Amino acid sequence: MEKRIIALFGVVAAAVFIAGCVGQEGQLAFFTGEIAGGEKEEISLSAEHIETARENKDFTLTLLLKPKVDLQDAKVDVYDSCLFVNTTQQVFFFPKLKANRTEIMKAKYRLGAIDFEQECELKIRAEYTGNFSSVQTVTVLQEEEFERRDKENSLGEIPKTKFTRAGPFLADFSFSKSLPFREGGNISMFIDYKNNGKGLVGKVSEGSVLIDYPKNALQLVRCDDYSPVTGVLGLNVDIGLTRGATKKSTCLFTTVAKTPIVSEPLRLSGSYRYRIDSSTKVKVEQVR
Repeated sequence: MEKRIIALFGVVAAAVFIAGCVGQEGQLAFFTGEIAGGEKEEISLSAEHIETARENKDFTLTLLLKPKVDLQDAKVDVYDSCLFVNTTQQVFFFPKLKANRTEIMKAKYRLGAIDFEQECELKIRAEYTGNFSSVQTVTVLQEEEFERRDKENSLGEIPKTKFTRAGPFLADFSFSKSLPFREGGNISMFIDYKNNGKGLVGKVSEGSVLIDYPKNALQLVRCDDYSPVTGVLGLNVDIGLTRGATKKSTCLFTTVAKTPIVSEPLRLSGSYRYRIDSSTKVKVEQVR
């Protein structure tokens, strides 16, 4: 019975604009809400800010970053601050992010004199490195053992355990035949890559995906997009996927069994760079 565990992640990033002069700005309404993300994302972006900013005033932008799982090489960037001029850092880096730990970042901005009132769109980007893994027990039976179990209707008693961990990007595999396998046959393994999230898979880089297959159960014939690397198969192309896009690779193996039953794990694992772009709007007005 296949067990599939999907680790869903989330990061909350909130943008808070606070007026430098509380007496004048403190009475303004605030906007709060999620502007990008969802349960399939490893990050989501939320924003909280003053709905109306006034000219010649200073603001502090506070970013809150909270992952549900550990993440690596995270970056948060207000890459377009519209009419607001940043006076301090507005790009933040985190080599490691711990699950459920909130990181707080502050950036200061100033709104200078404006010619007319308008709506200003602040554009925010969050990036990080995510990981995935999928493990399947592969069982191959010698001819005599396979025939015996087939007559006894006991092939279905052999466990077919599988464990999968993924976020918005998933690389998973399946086989052309049902487990367990009979020795001496050809088996195709299909590797499917899919972006289930709202963001962009910036890159699944060459060498960042590995297939560790059981040598006592499978002999490699060929594998599209993969090459042998120190006992495993490594991705030899770059993969980039937009929202909802998919790609497939195919590997061909011959099944082998030196004992009546060979049962060993096949592991597919790797990392990818993920990005979410979003924006939130602030109305700017002149001081009268």
